[in-house]
Amino acid sequence: MDDRFRTSTWLAGLLIVLDEEPLIVFDRGFAGTGQGYRVTFGGISDNFQLHTLLASALVGDPAQGLLPGRAPNAAEVAAAGTGENLQPDGGIRGTWNRGGDAGGQWIWNEGTPAASTR
Repeated sequence: MDDRFRTSTWLAGLLIVLDEEPLIVFDRGFAGTGQGYRVTFGGISDNFQLHTLLASALVGDPAQGLLPGRAPNAAEVAAAGTGENLQPDGGIRGTWNRGGDAGGQWIWNEGTPAASTR
């Protein structure tokens, strides 16, 4: 494969990154609270990164309007955000399992937000 094709694949991945995108997130998961949140995200390349950062922002004390569950630890959040260590000890565990998209379709971690926000 010549270098132009490798570069174009890499560039295509960068071009689908959504930046400063408004999003409405509803908790429709197994213990669905029906709670909704308006968030804006940027620089997100895949759904696993999005799910990790959503869990970091929205999981916490329900008495404070947050969702029950396990929030990612600081190393996981740093790896999904702007941290230098992209592979923390123990890896990053999936913590966000809140149901599907607006049409009820499952949102796979391996997908991209660009493909999930139609």
